Amino acid sequence: MGTIEDYRSGRIRTSIGKALHVLGASALADAPDASIVALKICEFEPVVVSFAEAVAAIGNASTLAIGERVCRPLHHGSVFTESVFLDELAEAMIEAGHARKAGIEEAEGLLGEQTGNPLLMSKVSGRYLEICASSVDTCVFWKAEKQGIHCMKRGRA
Repeated sequence: MGTIEDYRSGRIRTSIGKALHVLGASALADAPDASIVALKICEFEPVVVSFAEAVAAIGNASTLAIGERVCRPLHHGSVFTESVFLDELAEAMIEAGHARKAGIEEAEGLLGEQTGNPLLMSKVSGRYLEICASSVDTCVFWKAEKQGIHCMKRGRA
């Protein structure tokens, strides 16, 4: 599972890049490290949430931040570029200069503008601390699902 330090340092991008490379293999079962990648992806326990569920998580957070999706540098040209970070991940991303502090209305507004793409919450350091409008074409979690690695849940995180 990714940790707050992985996000703060940017190491999470390297991990996502490696996972995307393995998931891009035509015969995933034969790819080196496929089982390790599958395990690591599933540790994020991504969950598809409704807008109302995302709003509830935002309302319960002590700190909010908005910043570029951590996978964005791997997907040049993607339309949806920002995520909402919660609590201690928000604080760490602000401190590292990777995000800006946000209020409830701004965070809700960002997610409300990104209709048409499923909202995902993922665990960081064991807690649901990241919300993004995912792209089913580029997201590592959706790619894993398409390869038969069933890591996503539906409903309340």
